[in-house]
Amino acid sequence: MEKHISNQKYDVIIKGAYGAANFGDDALIYSILKNFFLDKKVAVIGKKNTYWNKLFSDVEYFSLDSEKNIQADFLIYGGGTQFFNFKSFRYFLKKIIFAFSNPMLLKNKFLKKKGLVVSAKEEIYLGIGLGPFNDEKAGEFFLKKLRIKKYVFVRDFLSLNYMKGGATKVDDLCLMDYKRYQDSSSGNKNNKLCIIIRDWDFDNNHKHVQKIIDFYKNTTKYELDFIFLVMIKSVKKSLEKIIFHLLNGIQKKMIC
Repeated sequence: MEKHISNQKYDVIIKGAYGAANFGDDALIYSILKNFFLDKKVAVIGKKNTYWNKLFSDVEYFSLDSEKNIQADFLIYGGGTQFFNFKSFRYFLKKIIFAFSNPMLLKNKFLKKKGLVVSAKEEIYLGIGLGPFNDEKAGEFFLKKLRIKKYVFVRDFLSLNYMKGGATKVDDLCLMDYKRYQDSSSGNKNNKLCIIIRDWDFDNNHKHVQKIIDFYKNTTKYELDFIFLVMIKSVKKSLEKIIFHLLNGIQKKMIC
């Protein structure tokens, strides 16, 4: 629940794309909160939502339009693709829609208020994804600043390449609690692959889906399942048609 307190002090503040009903990002913060900082005073910054308090009633939550000042010893950017830019009308339109769906951000802008102000002694970039940077000049300007940071841990090799030696590659944060997993599978292998498909407005050419299909066509010993995590029905139907077309008659199972 968001606290209406100014100049509140925390041991750790974690910032990310949480609270937007995105399963991946919310799984990241779940993993971080369950595996780290159990004895610390923690706050989380994300998008305004109605379900956070049901999941983490004991963790203080702030949205970006909060007119508050909060402080911490460590500010952690907690995973996900948080840093990218696009040169497209679609991206510009999405930013406008986001602004109008968050009226306090617009209000703060017009009234020259700062909104949520966060200060920290140290920044940690934990399991982040970088890119793409279609505006290369702006992207390189940002990356130069990021490369001088002391603690940058990226989740994939593309992001590692962007950092040019200024970061460390780490495993997925959701897999860092090895106590929850058995050392080896106790059951028989069923030779199935499950692929989760979600909608993301910035990938309109479906190149990632095509790579998955190409891999599957060359690995015929596996049975393929698709799971759709899509909130808009029309988008889900469009994705289904695309995948059926790419599979071109190959046996598959669709789970929605």
